Amino acid sequence: MLRTTASPSGDGGRDGELFSVDGFPDVGFQYSVVADWSAKIKKTQKRLKDTFPLIKRIIFVSPRVIGASGDSLKTELWDDHQVLLDILDQSYFLERELTNTQRAAAAEELATRLVDPLLRARGVVSSVAQPLTGEEGRMALLHLTLDTRDGANDRSLTKSCFESLVLSILHDSDAENVRSTDTIHAEMGKLVPHGAPRQVKDLTESALRRLSVKGGPVKFNRKEDAYSLAFSEATRIREQTADYLLGESSLLKDLAAGIFGLKAALDQSTERTAAEAGKLKDGLELVLMKRGEAFAAAVNEGESFQLDNSQVSADLTEHGYEGVLHPNEAATAILRVLDGPSEESRTHLRRMIDAYTLFAFLKLTPDVQKTMFKVFADGDIWLDTTAILPLLGELLVTDPTERHYTNLFAAAKAAGLNLYVTDGVVEEINSHLHKCAGFASRRSSETNGALPFVFATFVLSGKDPALFNSWLEEIRGDSRPEDDVRAFLKYHFGIERRSLKELADNADTTLRGAVQELWNEAHDRRRADGSIDPGTVSRLVAHDVENTVGVIEVRKQSSDSPMGYRAWWLTLDKTAMRLKQHLREHLGDDAPASPILSPDFLSQILRLGPLRTEVETTTLPLATQIARFEGVPKELLRLAEEIRAKYAGMSEFRIQREVRDALDSVRSHQGPEAQGGSKLMEQRIHQQLTLQ
Repeated sequence: MLRTTASPSGDGGRDGELFSVDGFPDVGFQYSVVADWSAKIKKTQKRLKDTFPLIKRIIFVSPRVIGASGDSLKTELWDDHQVLLDILDQSYFLERELTNTQRAAAAEELATRLVDPLLRARGVVSSVAQPLTGEEGRMALLHLTLDTRDGANDRSLTKSCFESLVLSILHDSDAENVRSTDTIHAEMGKLVPHGAPRQVKDLTESALRRLSVKGGPVKFNRKEDAYSLAFSEATRIREQTADYLLGESSLLKDLAAGIFGLKAALDQSTERTAAEAGKLKDGLELVLMKRGEAFAAAVNEGESFQLDNSQVSADLTEHGYEGVLHPNEAATAILRVLDGPSEESRTHLRRMIDAYTLFAFLKLTPDVQKTMFKVFADGDIWLDTTAILPLLGELLVTDPTERHYTNLFAAAKAAGLNLYVTDGVVEEINSHLHKCAGFASRRSSETNGALPFVFATFVLSGKDPALFNSWLEEIRGDSRPEDDVRAFLKYHFGIERRSLKELADNADTTLRGAVQELWNEAHDRRRADGSIDPGTVSRLVAHDVENTVGVIEVRKQSSDSPMGYRAWWLTLDKTAMRLKQHLREHLGDDAPASPILSPDFLSQILRLGPLRTEVETTTLPLATQIARFEGVPKELLRLAEEIRAKYAGMSEFRIQREVRDALDSVRSHQGPEAQGGSKLMEQRIHQQLTLQ
């Protein structure tokens, strides 16, 4: 007989036990909803060993999916402690939910008592889609999110979107509370405002027919010419919405963690941090809405987009963000979460990003599928230096899921896209690595300026800077370094060499002149201090002109729709994002379309475009940034050296961990793009050095 032992006064480490006639139970129960179930079980076993040493069987009850993931822990507890672990996870209860009438009734009563109050009368919309106005829009976005599945989906986007919108209109309907056909059409017209009325009506009718087939999720009341949700569908939506709210809860926790170090007063107050995390969630949804709108506009107008700190900060300010954090700090916290969310938040955010994107498309056109097929289904992509350097830096990232650029380009290759690099970009990469080697050969006191990107990544990973040049030998040698870089990129990433120089040199002189003017201004501005000689600046300009003009010339042999071109240049350079407007100003109506493609845009194309059935979309990054390793001051190198000296004699694994954690702590207190920039970051480093 099960007896509950949990109480405010303490439970000795178990929430329940099986009755034993001798008064010494040997079976204990633990109920938990925590995500880290493994750590919870270990903690429970450790405590029970002291409080109830006779317990030899632990029954762990969890609403999460654990399955075979718990096998190794079962073996560990038995081999080390002779304790039998029995895990009852989500699958255990779902398999037994309807095995008899008593269980079915109990499950329904539990849902009625606990879940329904959260979802009743569309109350759930109060916590979702804050940037949207109107309950209909918020409910539509919720259902688009619920309908978004992980992995490839070969259903027509138009069909799935209209089905989601219909379900949103029928959200709280039942046999006693139906929606007339006329009402559904009227509501759909509000949700898809710019579609031809006849087209929207036909697509809505088709969705209703598919959904209301025998046994389908929607019931048709012929007498009243009205529709309502089937009981089974209402139950499914309720369960999915509950999962959505759990995802929101996980996201709030991630945002609270993302605040760490940005405002000392918040770090010391759990309540204030939680309140600020709620405001950041609203800001994050604004970012996702703007990103969705930018993607939809890009498909129609041919201009790419890329998230960055300054743009997010400007959007937050424009829309009245009133948190404790400065907008720059809020943007840093939001981008931290997008850059490295927890697994629960990653799934939730992925669905939200897709939902906001589809919602943005529906506001422009009802036929999402047709619009998305304007986007290239195959193509050739030339990569800029700003896209290649992160690939090299990610060689040092141990967690494969955090290798954003590696995963992005691997997915692009899997989808059939060709990746290329010019000799000019290879020259720039080799020059960058040469600069890194120079920094690695000097002590921190002998270095000037910020650490170069790849070397900064090496230092921040906790590795010994003195070993950098040895690591670098895996990428290139001393005899023919540029050939080595080309071979490395081809072998590890499938990036081929393909020159654009001849095409660029033979292009129209007016086009070349306009493009060269843009890049001359940009490089002159960046190197106004004279730290790089004019000859090097000229070569950098020539490389950018080759990529820009060369890709435009390649396009002359392909489609002329805004996003249907085969040829693209992928870069994170902000100057490149201004190319479209610059060409219009200088060439007028004859200006060619911009060839620029950003990593964020490519990621979303692979997730929702015609290539989506060819790739594993769950590996794609939510957002891509190079800024996390840019502008890293040289003082970090000094801090790494001091920590290494402090832990000398310990294992390299331990030293590397101590260095990495200390550098992470410094960087978390003031990101290089947050308010105050690298100067404040250097102040934080000096403070940290005094504590070592």
